[in-house]
Amino acid sequence: MISGQGGLSVAARSPTQVEETSKLPARPRRARTAVVLAALVAAAGLSVLFSALSLHIVGSGNSDGATVILEGVSVRNGHLLLGTWSLSLDSFWLADVPFYALAVLVAGVRSQLINVVPAVIAALVVVAGVHLATAGRRGRAMWVGGGAVVALLALPSHLLAFFLLQGPLHVATVLWCLCAFACLRQPRFGWCFALAVVLLAAAMLSDLQAAALGLAPVALAGIAESARRRRLLAGAIPVAAAAASALLALLVRLVADAVGTFAESSPQQSATRHQMSLNVQLAVTETAKMLGVGHGALVSGGVPEGLQAVHVVGVIAVVGAVLVALIRFGTGVADGERLDRRSTHDAFLEDVLVLAALADLAVFVVLSASDSVSYVRYLTAAVIFASVLTARLAGEVARRLRSNLDRRLLAAGAAAVALCFAAGLGFELAEPGPVQTTDALAGFLSAHHLTEGLGDYWSASVVTVASNGKVAVRPVIVGTSGKLIPYNRNTNHSWYAGQRFSFFVWDPASPFGGADTATAVATFGPPAHTYREGGYQVLVWNRSRAVPLAPGS
Repeated sequence: MISGQGGLSVAARSPTQVEETSKLPARPRRARTAVVLAALVAAAGLSVLFSALSLHIVGSGNSDGATVILEGVSVRNGHLLLGTWSLSLDSFWLADVPFYALAVLVAGVRSQLINVVPAVIAALVVVAGVHLATAGRRGRAMWVGGGAVVALLALPSHLLAFFLLQGPLHVATVLWCLCAFACLRQPRFGWCFALAVVLLAAAMLSDLQAAALGLAPVALAGIAESARRRRLLAGAIPVAAAAASALLALLVRLVADAVGTFAESSPQQSATRHQMSLNVQLAVTETAKMLGVGHGALVSGGVPEGLQAVHVVGVIAVVGAVLVALIRFGTGVADGERLDRRSTHDAFLEDVLVLAALADLAVFVVLSASDSVSYVRYLTAAVIFASVLTARLAGEVARRLRSNLDRRLLAAGAAAVALCFAAGLGFELAEPGPVQTTDALAGFLSAHHLTEGLGDYWSASVVTVASNGKVAVRPVIVGTSGKLIPYNRNTNHSWYAGQRFSFFVWDPASPFGGADTATAVATFGPPAHTYREGGYQVLVWNRSRAVPLAPGS
């Protein structure tokens, strides 16, 4: 029997042919399984490396990183909507918090989670970046693209590692965006489309920066695809995904508000016009520092100047890739497929990555209220997106090389740069880490049986986590009456209602919110004992006291 395609039908084939044909689908399945397993092994290995680097650079962290662990405790205890919490607009509810909730479920409240969970998230970002850089590529293009992501992100500069390996600093938001970009690479409706919508909605519900980092780039990349193909519906899938995710995020928030979820406090401040003009220049210099080029203790991290200078190669590559992607984007929109011959898959990934990187630069310019180094955290997403874009274009360059000599030179040069980056990371790990003052304070409080107390924000939740939950220190600030009241940001109302506290701790070197010895005495009277431990002051009363709940009381 002859089939309609001119070949033998199954009925006319020999038993051996039928058996071999039935086995063919297993080969792609085995390949996919191998890829998944390799990704899991790579993520696990990177998590270990990043955890060590985080402990070395970040140390015991701060109360921002500790707060999200305590949010994870609430989720583990069944409070999925964080109903008694008061959080900022970047609540990280469905981005970072699920990772911490899972970690707390497995390990309980542990100080190590401040380092381990951000390390896992960063490792997953690298794995997602490798996937995007190598999607649709084979051979040397795949190896060069994946290797470039590893060199730029898995072997980070000191400043990039400082922000990449702290939580929560929008890195999980970037992870959800990268995963959504990967899902939308194939322009069709289906489970990938649905997953992209869910991921973008979760990012939006957790961090409003996702509107700039995810939704806007996806929608604009879709519009650009329609313009490039000169067909209105050519980019309909990304545009529909952006619209659907925004609608889903709105509906979920409305339902959560009706049921009872966290309150949002303290709207996001923006920079003044004068500061924005300064931030344009800072965006250039600070991004270069994030890539390892510049001066300052947070830039070099003890890496010798010779190794540090090699990072110039990374800066040149990233700048070049962004410029090429922008030219392609403009050419595609202006002249269509006549000059822009990229496939739909390649065009979408390049467009969405470069748009996301530029959007994050705009976020930095608008939101950085001063030239404080703390605002450099807003550039982490731009560096990640631009690095993945650079890796993808590097793979394309490798694919187009025809000469064996050119291929060898590229491979040798890339390997040399990666080895220099790795050597720099070794110097980072060899440098002495930060002193763990909060660990010592937590040990002191526990040894003196001081388990329920108050503190300024930066001395509160971080000590709670440093004690592995054995000591609870709740943040307070000064109300209008000059007395201490609960801090209403990144806190749980149940921490204060009906609770009594026997001590107050604060750090004279970095006071916050007016919470100090004078205001503690004004609120609770003179303490029975005053201690100094590692730079902190600890005031202890013989009887436990309740903190006033009404603002200004």
